[in-house]
Amino acid sequence: MRLEPDSSDRALSGITQTLNSYLAEMDAFVRREQHLSAMASHELRTPLAIVGGAVDVMLEREKNDAANAKTLQRIKDAVERMSGSIDALMLLSRLATAATDAFPPVPVHDVLQSQSDEAASLIGAKDIRLTIEAVEPLTIMTDEQLLGILIRNLLGNAIKYTHNGQIDIALTGGTLKISDTGCGLDIDNAQQLMEPHARGANVGHDGQGFGLYIAAEICRQFGWIMEFDLTDTGGTRVCVSFSASDGSTKSA
Repeated sequence: MRLEPDSSDRALSGITQTLNSYLAEMDAFVRREQHLSAMASHELRTPLAIVGGAVDVMLEREKNDAANAKTLQRIKDAVERMSGSIDALMLLSRLATAATDAFPPVPVHDVLQSQSDEAASLIGAKDIRLTIEAVEPLTIMTDEQLLGILIRNLLGNAIKYTHNGQIDIALTGGTLKISDTGCGLDIDNAQQLMEPHARGANVGHDGQGFGLYIAAEICRQFGWIMEFDLTDTGGTRVCVSFSASDGSTKSA
């Protein structure tokens, strides 16, 4: 929105025009950032698709060589994670200019079950037990792909920081809880990812924290509340409250 200049007061009119010019520059900056994000995402998708296709061919050729197949599978998993991050960035850049109150109903419990099944492949040789403690049916108005990316990133982060032990998942009272017995996150740093002014600064130079960065952006977009704390074992518990936003309903 712009301010209406007051022609009766020259000084006030000058201030108003300066402020409007500043707002116009800010709008242009945001549009450039959104365009750059979308363009970069599109450019990255093609080479990733090529790499993923080549890995599939090599996996077929090396299926009798366990060592090579294991290495190729790790490459494939990394490509899929990168592709998921790019998809999230593209979706978020589009949502920035679109209404977020007209999404279809999405069953959170079904998406959670699907992502939990896929997360099992990320465990690999680690001695980790993935347990779904309790799941209450919950339907919310959201983008199903972004919800899946949010859950996938949080589960992937728990697996990353847990070398052996247990990851417990629960969906009760409109809140998703993922607890692990890993080495624990830097809670202060993770929580600061939810703060708009500090979000980018908390992504490590090696990409560490990027999955949480995207999860934080998704929560911000839909008004969900994500919080972190330490478990009794020194691991990490992350809670995402969907009931904090409008449009969440318990399923029958």
